[in-house]
Amino acid sequence: NEPPFSRKLLYEKREGIYKCIVCNNKLFESETKFESGTGWPSFYDAIGDTVTSKEDNSFGMKRFEINCTNCNSHLGHVFNDGPTSTGFRYCVNSLILGFYPVEKIYIDSECNLCSGYGEFLKNRNSDLILANQSDL
Repeated sequence: NEPPFSRKLLYEKREGIYKCIVCNNKLFESETKFESGTGWPSFYDAIGDTVTSKEDNSFGMKRFEINCTNCNSHLGHVFNDGPTSTGFRYCVNSLILGFYPVEKIYIDSECNLCSGYGEFLKNRNSDLILANQSDL
Protein backbone atom coordinates (compact mmCIF):
# COMPACT_ATOMS: atom_id res chain seq x y z
CA ASN A 1 0.00 0.00 0.00
CA GLU A 2 1.02 3.58 -0.59
CA PRO A 3 1.33 6.11 2.24
CA PRO A 4 -1.88 8.12 2.83
CA PHE A 5 -2.22 11.57 1.22
CA SER A 6 0.73 10.81 -1.10
CA ARG A 7 -0.76 10.45 -4.60
CA LYS A 8 -2.36 12.92 -6.99
CA LEU A 9 -5.55 10.94 -7.74
CA LEU A 10 -6.66 11.56 -4.17
CA TYR A 11 -7.06 15.21 -5.18
CA GLU A 12 -8.52 14.63 -8.66
CA LYS A 13 -11.78 16.61 -9.04
CA ARG A 14 -12.53 16.33 -12.76
CA GLU A 15 -15.40 14.29 -14.14
CA GLY A 16 -14.39 10.97 -15.66
CA ILE A 17 -13.67 7.29 -15.15
CA TYR A 18 -11.17 5.61 -12.85
CA LYS A 19 -9.79 2.42 -14.37
CA CYS A 20 -7.41 -0.39 -13.52
CA ILE A 21 -3.94 0.47 -14.85
CA VAL A 22 -3.15 -3.21 -15.42
CA CYS A 23 -6.07 -4.12 -17.72
CA ASN A 24 -7.99 -0.82 -18.36
CA ASN A 25 -11.13 -2.23 -16.72
CA LYS A 26 -13.47 0.66 -15.85
CA LEU A 27 -13.89 0.56 -12.05
CA PHE A 28 -15.40 3.78 -10.67
CA GLU A 29 -17.15 6.90 -11.96
CA SER A 30 -16.03 10.26 -10.61
CA GLU A 31 -19.53 11.04 -9.37
CA THR A 32 -19.17 8.23 -6.78
CA LYS A 33 -15.90 9.63 -5.38
CA PHE A 34 -16.01 11.39 -2.04
CA GLU A 35 -13.62 12.84 0.54
CA SER A 36 -13.29 10.25 3.31
CA GLY A 37 -10.39 11.85 5.17
CA THR A 38 -8.45 8.57 5.01
CA GLY A 39 -5.77 9.70 2.55
CA TRP A 40 -6.79 7.35 -0.27
CA PRO A 41 -9.33 7.88 -3.07
CA SER A 42 -12.71 6.70 -1.80
CA PHE A 43 -15.82 5.74 -3.74
CA TYR A 44 -19.28 4.69 -2.59
CA ASP A 45 -20.02 2.45 -5.59
CA ALA A 46 -18.21 0.52 -8.32
CA ILE A 47 -19.25 0.28 -11.98
CA GLY A 48 -21.30 -2.90 -12.34
CA ASP A 49 -19.49 -6.07 -11.34
CA THR A 50 -15.98 -4.74 -12.01
CA VAL A 51 -14.78 -5.19 -8.41
CA THR A 52 -14.78 -8.36 -6.30
CA SER A 53 -14.21 -8.63 -2.57
CA LYS A 54 -12.94 -11.28 -0.18
CA GLU A 55 -12.43 -11.32 3.55
CA ASP A 56 -9.01 -10.12 4.71
CA ASN A 57 -8.04 -10.68 8.36
CA SER A 58 -4.42 -9.55 8.04
CA PHE A 59 -2.82 -7.18 10.56
CA GLY A 60 -5.38 -8.14 13.22
CA MET A 61 -8.22 -6.39 11.35
CA LYS A 62 -11.40 -7.77 9.83
CA ARG A 63 -11.93 -6.12 6.47
CA PHE A 64 -12.60 -6.97 2.84
CA GLU A 65 -9.94 -6.79 0.15
CA ILE A 66 -11.11 -5.58 -3.26
CA ASN A 67 -9.73 -6.77 -6.58
CA CYS A 68 -10.30 -6.00 -10.23
CA THR A 69 -12.70 -8.62 -11.60
CA ASN A 70 -10.90 -8.68 -14.94
CA CYS A 71 -7.24 -9.17 -13.89
CA ASN A 72 -7.51 -9.82 -10.12
CA SER A 73 -5.16 -6.91 -9.24
CA HIS A 74 -5.36 -5.73 -5.63
CA LEU A 75 -7.23 -2.41 -5.49
CA GLY A 76 -7.57 -1.75 -1.77
CA HIS A 77 -10.34 -2.49 0.72
CA VAL A 78 -14.06 -1.89 1.10
CA PHE A 79 -15.69 -0.90 4.39
CA ASN A 80 -19.33 -0.63 5.43
CA ASP A 81 -19.15 2.97 6.67
CA GLY A 82 -19.84 4.79 3.39
CA PRO A 83 -21.81 8.04 3.25
CA THR A 84 -24.65 7.01 0.92
CA SER A 85 -27.39 4.41 0.73
CA THR A 86 -24.90 1.84 -0.59
CA GLY A 87 -23.18 1.98 2.80
CA PHE A 88 -19.84 1.23 1.14
CA ARG A 89 -16.51 3.02 1.21
CA TYR A 90 -14.16 1.61 -1.42
CA CYS A 91 -10.75 2.77 -0.22
CA VAL A 92 -8.49 2.42 -3.26
CA ASN A 93 -4.73 2.68 -3.80
CA SER A 94 -3.98 5.47 -6.28
CA LEU A 95 -1.09 3.46 -7.71
CA ILE A 96 -3.48 0.91 -9.27
CA LEU A 97 -5.80 3.55 -10.74
CA GLY A 98 -5.68 5.38 -14.03
CA PHE A 99 -7.96 8.36 -14.60
CA TYR A 100 -9.62 9.10 -17.90
CA PRO A 101 -11.29 12.56 -17.83
CA VAL A 102 -14.57 13.03 -19.65
CA GLU A 103 -12.95 15.62 -21.93
CA LYS A 104 -10.48 13.00 -23.11
CA ILE A 105 -13.28 10.51 -23.73
CA TYR A 106 -14.98 13.04 -25.99
CA ILE A 107 -11.87 14.23 -27.79
CA ASP A 108 -10.26 10.82 -28.28
CA SER A 109 -13.34 9.10 -29.65
CA GLU A 110 -11.18 6.81 -31.79
CA CYS A 111 -9.10 5.58 -28.86
CA ASN A 112 -9.41 1.94 -27.66
CA LEU A 113 -9.87 3.10 -24.09
CA CYS A 114 -13.03 4.89 -25.19
CA SER A 115 -14.89 1.78 -26.24
CA GLY A 116 -17.60 0.98 -23.75
CA TYR A 117 -17.91 4.55 -22.47
CA GLY A 118 -21.18 5.17 -24.32
CA GLU A 119 -23.38 4.70 -21.23
CA PHE A 120 -21.15 7.00 -19.20
CA LEU A 121 -21.29 9.71 -21.85
CA LYS A 122 -25.01 9.35 -22.44
CA ASN A 123 -25.66 10.39 -18.83
CA ARG A 124 -23.49 13.52 -18.95
CA ASN A 125 -24.53 17.11 -19.56
CA SER A 126 -21.70 18.52 -21.61
CA ASP A 127 -21.20 20.91 -24.50
CA LEU A 128 -18.40 18.76 -25.88
CA ILE A 129 -19.19 16.93 -29.10
CA LEU A 130 -17.88 13.55 -30.21
CA ALA A 131 -16.07 13.55 -33.52
CA ASN A 132 -17.64 10.19 -34.36
CA GLN A 133 -20.19 8.80 -31.93
CA SER A 134 -20.15 5.39 -33.62
CA ASP A 135 -16.66 4.87 -32.14
CA LEU A 136 -18.25 4.50 -28.73
